Amino acid sequence: MSRSNGHHPANQDLGALDKLCNEPAERGVLGCVIHDSRMVMPQLERAGVMAQWFHNLRHARWFNLFRDMHHADEVVDNVTVAGRLKLAKRPDELGGLEYFTELEASSPSAHNWSYYLPDLRGLFIRRKTIEAALHVVAIARDPLKPFDSALDDLAFTMASMSKNTSSLPDIQDSCRLCESIISDPLELVHGILHKGSKFALGGGSKTCKTWVLLDLAMSIAYGVNWLNFKTSQGPVLFLNMEIHENFFRRRILRVAEAKDIQLQPGLLDVWNLRGFSAPFSELIPKIQKAVKDRGYVLIVLDPIYKIYGDLDENNAGDISRLMNELERLAQSSAAALAFAAHFSKGNQSQKEVIDRISGSGVFARDPDSIITLTAHEEPNAFSVDSSLRNLPPSAPFVVKWQYPLMTPELSLDPTKLKNPKAKSKNTKSERDTLLKLIPDSGHISKSTLLSRAQSKGIGLNRCRGILSELTDEHLLWEWLIQRPKLRPQPAYAKEPQPTPSTPDPTIPPTEVSHPSHS
Repeated sequence: MSRSNGHHPANQDLGALDKLCNEPAERGVLGCVIHDSRMVMPQLERAGVMAQWFHNLRHARWFNLFRDMHHADEVVDNVTVAGRLKLAKRPDELGGLEYFTELEASSPSAHNWSYYLPDLRGLFIRRKTIEAALHVVAIARDPLKPFDSALDDLAFTMASMSKNTSSLPDIQDSCRLCESIISDPLELVHGILHKGSKFALGGGSKTCKTWVLLDLAMSIAYGVNWLNFKTSQGPVLFLNMEIHENFFRRRILRVAEAKDIQLQPGLLDVWNLRGFSAPFSELIPKIQKAVKDRGYVLIVLDPIYKIYGDLDENNAGDISRLMNELERLAQSSAAALAFAAHFSKGNQSQKEVIDRISGSGVFARDPDSIITLTAHEEPNAFSVDSSLRNLPPSAPFVVKWQYPLMTPELSLDPTKLKNPKAKSKNTKSERDTLLKLIPDSGHISKSTLLSRAQSKGIGLNRCRGILSELTDEHLLWEWLIQRPKLRPQPAYAKEPQPTPSTPDPTIPPTEVSHPSHS
């Protein structure tokens, strides 16, 4: 029994669809369900099988019946099916128990479902592709419709087809879930990162993040320690989208030498994509295709901003779309994904670990594992903190940059973070210089003060920072000097600005006098 092809703009071509049907495969899948519905139906639903995959309408109706029985927690057998057929409005459309018996004999075992599935899915996609193409041809031939309409319809049809080949997982009873035996994925970095998870390395502009990610990739590829953590060995892919191929080659050699690694084929693959960057919507499907069946346990994407396209990293919706696509890549490849994220501006020592990363908060909350490298008060040292979703907290520690690696410095206190503001308060000579430029009585305009500070060797931004400190400490006060027909002039003084008295309208305004400055 084939699907009707009436009322289609190209009926003569649609006859070919009947040839794109594998009746034995359709009956075989249904036979597997009859043999063991509790085992086979969850597998089919996870694979995205739907009634539309069956070209024979009778088979599609049997699949819907079996699916309904499975969701009602009914075992598929002669007795339960007979009861269902009595309730059916049109049992003749299913062929009754006689056809049920034929389906049961179509497969020798329930375990054969995976043998039939590729044909079932492949032929469904071919039929839908032909239908979509013929539909577009009919639109393109219609002079009353613009050609753009045909392309839009094709894109919509293909997108719908893609959605029809996937499905959501079942809703599960919590008791049944807890009774299940589910093994944890492999811990690639012990206590930090699982296979199939997303990992973000956060750090400032001078924290050598690409070097650290390369160290991570090589450590897992060869099963050696990374930073202060043990690793599990497995093949790794590094997508290098920024470093020139020759220089990246040198980096691999330097890291291998520093870690005493003897390079071997088949452990670490590099995909040099400098000059081939593209928006994530274009690049990630190509990555999925390239890594299929390669068995990678870790895929590193560096730098992540190269696949932004027109994304705004401060827009939560944009970054959520990116993270969802990365999640699909992780799921389809079964590999962990690692990328670097930049810190925001400002003093990181006053922020929580996940708040140090710049851009949308999604960057800091979507990854399963986050490691941050925050500047330590010791030169070239960084405190390593973690934020972990699926593992217990990891104690912070300190690493120090010793080219080409970050090496643990366990004797240093990880809480002693670099504090730029504290450092600026210690510049007593500059503070004293600024205070001497301000008269003990009266005020000095801000522009004049900044000019004189620069002549004393104090940079503009440095001067503004010190002025902010002095005003916070009430050693200086900022004034606003009113000027006729001009904007108020900012000024500084060593005392608060007097409250202005109400002017006498009979007395003409005079220019504010400024004390002479030496």
